[in-house]
Amino acid sequence: MGNKKYSLLFRCFLTTLIVAGCTNEENTMSRLDNEDGNTISKLEQTLQDQQETIVDHENKLTALDEWEQVMNELSLLKESTYYLQNRLDLQEAVINETTNYKTAILNSFDINEESFVINITYTNKLIDEDAPNGYRLIESTEGTKEISIKKDVPIWMLENPGESVQVTWEEFAPMSGFLKLYEKDGEVVFISEIYLP
Repeated sequence: MGNKKYSLLFRCFLTTLIVAGCTNEENTMSRLDNEDGNTISKLEQTLQDQQETIVDHENKLTALDEWEQVMNELSLLKESTYYLQNRLDLQEAVINETTNYKTAILNSFDINEESFVINITYTNKLIDEDAPNGYRLIESTEGTKEISIKKDVPIWMLENPGESVQVTWEEFAPMSGFLKLYEKDGEVVFISEIYLP
C-alpha cells in the first residue's frame, strides 16, 4: 500500500506541475500579448507623430517657397525703384539745366480767352530751427507781381502730399497755396503745386 500511496502522491505532484506549467505558460503568453500590444501602440503613435512632422515640414516648405517668391518680387521692385529714381534724377538734371524755377504764394488769378493773369508773391526758404518744419518762407526781393501765363502751360496739382496730377485751368481755379513756377527765357512754361509740411 505504501507504493500506491507514493504513486498517488507522485501523480498528484505531477498533475500539479502540469497544471502550474500550463497556467504559467498562459500568464507568459498573456504577458507577451500585452507587450506586443504596447509595442504596436507605441509604433502607431510614433507613426502618427512622424506623419504630423511630415505635414509640419511640408507647411514650412510651402511657407519658405512663398517667402522666396516674395523676396524675388521685392528684389524686382527694388531694381525698378532704382531705375525710376535714376530716370527722375536725370529728368530733374535736364530741367535744372534748361529752366529756372521760383517759388511763390498764389494770391489770386483771372482767366481770359488766351491766358490767365496770376497775382503771386515770390518767396525764399529761410532755415529756422524754431519753425515747426525747420524753415519758414519769406518774401523775396521780387515781391508781389502779376504775370500773364499762356493757357497751354501744364499745371500739376497735389492730390495728396505724395501724388501730383495734371489739371486744367478750370480745375486750377479754386486753388490757393504754394507754387513752383518753371521759367525759360523769362516765360513760365510749367507750374506745379508744392507741399509744405
